[in-house]
Parts: sequence; structure tokens; C-alpha cells
Amino acid sequence: VNEEGACCYEGDNGLWICDEMIEEFCVDLDGIWYGQNVNCSDPQVDCVNDPIGECEIHEASNCAGRPHYEDPEFSQVFGDGRVTVETAAPSILGGQVVKVFDLTNLNLAPNDSWFALNRYSDPDWSSQKLGSIFGLAVDGDGNIFVTATKSWNNDWVGPGGWGAIYRLDHITGDVTVFATLPNIDSSLGNITWDCDREQFFVSNMEDGLIYRLDASGAILDTFDHGTPWTGSPGPAALGDRVWAVEVHGGRLYYSVWNEDRVNKSATKANQIWSVALDSSGQPIGSERLEVDIPGYLKDGQLEYSSPVSDIRFTHYGSMLLAERSMNGWTNLTAHDARALEFECIDGVWITDVNRFHVGDNMAFNPGHNASGGIDAIPEQLFASGDALDLGSPDTIYGFQVLPMSGGNVTNSKIVDYQDNLTVQDKTLIGDLVVTNEHDPCPGDTNGDFVIDVTDLLVVIGDWGPCNPGGCPGDIDDNGVVNILDLLGVLSAWGDPC
Repeated sequence: VNEEGACCYEGDNGLWICDEMIEEFCVDLDGIWYGQNVNCSDPQVDCVNDPIGECEIHEASNCAGRPHYEDPEFSQVFGDGRVTVETAAPSILGGQVVKVFDLTNLNLAPNDSWFALNRYSDPDWSSQKLGSIFGLAVDGDGNIFVTATKSWNNDWVGPGGWGAIYRLDHITGDVTVFATLPNIDSSLGNITWDCDREQFFVSNMEDGLIYRLDASGAILDTFDHGTPWTGSPGPAALGDRVWAVEVHGGRLYYSVWNEDRVNKSATKANQIWSVALDSSGQPIGSERLEVDIPGYLKDGQLEYSSPVSDIRFTHYGSMLLAERSMNGWTNLTAHDARALEFECIDGVWITDVNRFHVGDNMAFNPGHNASGGIDAIPEQLFASGDALDLGSPDTIYGFQVLPMSGGNVTNSKIVDYQDNLTVQDKTLIGDLVVTNEHDPCPGDTNGDFVIDVTDLLVVIGDWGPCNPGGCPGDIDDNGVVNILDLLGVLSAWGDPC
């Protein structure tokens, strides 16, 4: 008796496959079994793959708040515009592994050149207090969250261990261990803040799981892509290794690491997947393949691509990806990573791999010098990068700000991480986030989330025309502190922030 029949199941590449087998094997594969003697060619067998890239356009709900550090080196120096937060390797010169950059006057800066820019790093944001970190998120209040990593070439563990997520307070800058995920030795991937549901998602390189945390750092549940974790020591195998995470349009998007410079695959590209979130914010249903990352073109042939370490979405609903030049999880190199934008056109993700060129045009692999972080505001794209300027005349490693229409360093602002124009920080630059431009609480001039007499005194102290960088007392941002700003504070008096 032939006990076999058609079975539709999802393969490792996310595509549906039909094979004829016994029902028990089909059930083990979480497949659909059509019964004995049914062939895959029979009309009732529905094993059709949906097109890769079923996408919908949603406006991004990015809500990274602007921090208000009480340290005079920040509060008395920075303007009131957006800031960029960036991470770096523990071996970076000076050892400050997190820095905040003042973007208030960014558009006044020249292209493709050094320019004066305010930087801030709390003394506690050091490799001694944080160890090796990479992943980065900023919540609505401006608190910074970073994840432990072993993805630099020289790593050391911080006080919270390899599963640590650290919180950097938005006013004091104090470092605390926010959460610790199960992790023996492999460290974490990246982190994102879901501002609509006030929760975090964090990828874990040890077990390949994505952890969902509440706003206090408590673990709510986990999501497992691909093959279930066997409990063996990490890092998770290629195909089960999740790195970038981001929430958008009611779905959790994440990158799956299938290949890199050393581990090239002839059959499976690096990929972006997504899974729906229910009303509580928990992943639900089957995951969906969004895009296969196109490989590099060499001698007319497509080759490997580098894994994606960061995902963001633009104001217009397009998906931004940052690659990182990896030779495996614990070995980092440079000059093989891109900043990519995928636009949703007629339900399909489309990309122009040559739109954004990160790095010096004269450097190795021009345009392929991204270093793993990406973000955007409506008119500009921000990408962390190596070799943004390589000794002509300055040496700049940090981040590049390109117009959303595309380009290279010639029409970009370029910023060095530590304002040292002689040292090459190759393979030492990490993730980045750009905050909102305005405070979510008009009238709160000093960022203490209380509108009271202190804010009134700030307005009185700033009375008159503001300096070019703006002033905290200018509630309505018209460049002058006057009776309108005074009334703005009084109208919001006592309101919660």
C-alpha cells in the first residue's frame, strides 16, 4: 500500500516546496498533507509561492526623543536641534564608546569637508563601564539603550555580561544594566524601540531568538525564526542568525544572516523577513520573506553580500538597510558594506544599489564603506562609515549625511567620530540613531519633564533675540524669546510630559 501523498511545506529559503511523503513526516515539517496517493501535480495541491516582497507603504513612526543632559558640557553648548547618537569599538582612541552629536546647524556646513560640530560623551560611556557594545536604540524620552557585542575584532565583556542591555539616562547620563538576556559567550545583536507599544525587541546571537521586552526590561516572550534552537552553544548558525530588528506598519522586520565575506553561499542571499504583531505587540502567524539582498557585482557576476546589521524606515515608507563587512561573527573588516534603500512600488520592494555611496571616492571599493548604522529624516539619510575622507586633506571616520535623492561624499556632510583628523578609525565605527527635532513637551525648557517656575526663569533669562544655534527659552522657535514664549510656558503649566 502506498502511504505517501503530496505535502506542502516551507523550505529553509522561505519558499514552499511540494514533496510526496507519509503523513507523519509532513506533520514533522509543519506542512499540509493532501492524503495518500495524491501527487504534487494534482490540481488540488496548492503550493504556490507568493512573490518575494509583498509590501505596503506606511509612514514611519520613529520617535527617538532628544536627551537633555544636565552636564553643562551638553546643556550650555548644544543647540536645540536634532542629535545623532553613535556607538564605537572599545579600542577607539579615548575609549568613549557612545557619543552624541549636535545637528542644529548641520545644513550650514560645507559638503565633503571637516566642519566644527559639538560632541558630547558622558565620562561613564566608556569601554570600562560598558565593555564592547554595538546595537543602539533611543526611546521617546531620550534614554539610550545599547547591547553587548562580540562583533569587533577586540572585545571585552562589560559588567552586565555578554547578554547585557545598558541604559544611559537621558538627563544624568548614568549607566545601568537595563536587562540581561540568556547568553553564555556569544553576545547580542541589535535592539529597537517600538514606540507605538512601548516595548523593545532584541536579537540574541547565542540562540537565534528575538526577545520582546517591556519598558522596564522584563522579558515578555521570544520569537524564533527558522530551525528551532537545539540548546547548543552559539553563535546561532547561518540561516538562523538574526541581527537587525525594526518595527514598522504593524510588523516586526528583521535581517537573517545567510552569508558573508568568508562564508559565501551559492544558493541563499542575506535576507529581510517580517512577522505580524498582534494588538499587544506579540509576533503572531508565519514569518514572511521581504527581500533577498542583491550581491556585489564582480566581473559581470553577482557575488555575496555582507550581513545587514541595522534597519530603519523613512518618512515615506521606504526601507533602509546598513550592511557590515563581516568575516564571521567575531571578525570585522571594512570596504564591503553598503547603505541600501528599498522602495515599495506596486507591492514589490525595489532597490537601486548605486543610489547611496558611503565613503571616499578614492578609498577601497568606493561607496562600499558603510559600517553598520543607518537612519533618516525626511530630507537626509545618515550612514555610519569608514574612510569617509582618507587623507585628502583630512582622515574622517564617523558618519555621512547624504541627500535622500542619493549621491556620494561630494554632496554630503561628513563627521569624524572624535574630531581627530589624523587617526584612521578603521573597523571601529558602529550603529547610529537620529533623534526627533523638537521636544515632545513644549514649554519644558530644561528637559526635566516638569513645567514649572524653572522653565519660566529660563524664558526670562533668554529674553530677546536668540543666537544662531537657538535657545531653550524660544518655545515657538521663531528666533526671539518674548511674551509669546512666556505665555506658552504658562499655558502648559503643570501639564505632564
